[in-house]
Amino acid sequence: MKQSYFHKNFLPVLFFSLFSIYSSAQAWVGNGGSTLSSVKASNAWLLTGNSIASTQFIGTTNAADFRVRTNSMQRMVVGSNGNIAVNTATLTSAKFHVFSSAEDNHFFASGASPSYVLSADLTRDSTFTSTRPFATIGLATRNVAYSSASVPGDLILVNYNARAIIFVTQERQNILQNGKFDEKMRITGLGNVGINTSAPTARFHVNGSVRFQNLPTNSGTPLVVDANGNVFRSNTSGFASQSSNQETELLKKEVDELKKEISDLKNLFSKIMSKTSDQDDIDAQKPYLYNNIPNPFDYSTTIKYFLPNYAHNAAIVISTLDGKTLKRVDLKSYGTQQIKVQNLSTSGTYIYSLEVDGVIIDSKKMILMH
Repeated sequence: MKQSYFHKNFLPVLFFSLFSIYSSAQAWVGNGGSTLSSVKASNAWLLTGNSIASTQFIGTTNAADFRVRTNSMQRMVVGSNGNIAVNTATLTSAKFHVFSSAEDNHFFASGASPSYVLSADLTRDSTFTSTRPFATIGLATRNVAYSSASVPGDLILVNYNARAIIFVTQERQNILQNGKFDEKMRITGLGNVGINTSAPTARFHVNGSVRFQNLPTNSGTPLVVDANGNVFRSNTSGFASQSSNQETELLKKEVDELKKEISDLKNLFSKIMSKTSDQDDIDAQKPYLYNNIPNPFDYSTTIKYFLPNYAHNAAIVISTLDGKTLKRVDLKSYGTQQIKVQNLSTSGTYIYSLEVDGVIIDSKKMILMH
């Protein structure tokens, strides 16, 4: 039977419209197996390539999404609104969405200093003269790529408009309430770095506390902070020799230990001298005044003396260096005795004397240190 014009020219087009397109060895074909070239050779999209006009395209002419499959699985979809999704059938509000179930496997750029360019314009300004927003995230694969001091392996963030690079973070609840992120750090076009401030006025400007941990020790010039929080090297004479509170406490502890050692040595020396003096003076039956123990002292000290039995009126007299009598202790017992002296209010050097029958037998110095 002779085929009608409808059967010959339009029926294949109808079948092509009803079924999805897949590839054969030569051209895109319908599910029925007829090649597009069998519909009309001039309209076929050949697997070997086509020579087309600028107005021709592959896609949809209605509001339907354009979907691409391989191995019978959808790999990409171009939504009717222009949004593109790769490796997922779900279109999002993003213009370009890539999904991967494998970590670190979403976007890969390679080659000579690969980069990701951000621009407000449709074309890239290769002369860097535009005042429109334009930035690059790149990886240097050679020296001086993107920067005059870069080396291979450096990750580069470039803002070509002398404006800031801003780092923001925010808790999810605050985002929901305020609808925006909080700025945490920025690097201005002048090179100032600000933390917790959007207007850094120095090369490094921190609004808030600063903490240093495990710093090594070394010598150098101390730092000072002015009323505005600016940090400078000190130019105050002698300031570098002043110790920190921790160093002061350490030195004070060392001084106290040295004082104790000196006091112990003095006490030992006094005991040695006392034994020798005891023997000489007791045999001679003469009054004798020993060194006070301890000396120096911080509250009380003991004064030892020898008083022969022929003495009638005896006393220990304590006075200041200028001769003012502060205390007089009458002595009632003979032989080797001792008294305790305390409650001297002012730190300093005092004189203590042994007086027998109106005569000063001996005088010695003692030091009070509160």
